[in-house]
Amino acid sequence: MKHIIMQVVAACLLVFSAAPAAAKSAVVSIPMTEVGSHVGERGTFYVLDLTVPEEVVANHLDSVVLEFAVDATVSSEEDSVATPFVGVYPVTSDFVASRGEGAEGTVEAPEFEAIVPSSRPVAAGEHRVLRMEITGIVREWIASPTTNHGLVIGTLTGPEVGTITLNDALPGGSAAVRVTFLYSQ
Repeated sequence: MKHIIMQVVAACLLVFSAAPAAAKSAVVSIPMTEVGSHVGERGTFYVLDLTVPEEVVANHLDSVVLEFAVDATVSSEEDSVATPFVGVYPVTSDFVASRGEGAEGTVEAPEFEAIVPSSRPVAAGEHRVLRMEITGIVREWIASPTTNHGLVIGTLTGPEVGTITLNDALPGGSAAVRVTFLYSQ
């Protein structure tokens, strides 16, 4: 009997030690003063630097969600209304965006990877809160830190379809962009 009890205790310890670690989170808030912009033929792109917290790099990354609010206007053509697609794209090379009134940045548009799953249509209106899942992008940055040149928030549909303007604060807060990292140890 003592042998059976010992086997049950050993099995319980094995199951308990294999249980997943409790999820933790790290939240990074980015104020509008730290968001760059670039105005080009496709409208305004918002450029932000995003440093992955060390506590996230040192652990298993479960998911990353980028949250921001935009004002969206749509252009209409006759009886149809087009809807702009808002996306979050990784910048693929060094880029200096202008920040604030009269600030100077690079003249060229940021180079970014335009084919990523983190884009979606946005309906016309003010303060449309969007949440974009960017886990794949951040995992690539963790695997190869030199590829982290930041992110672009913008629309590839261009002003003939509609435009977006990034709000300077999310509802109930002072950050223009909030990034939530979920990870486990």
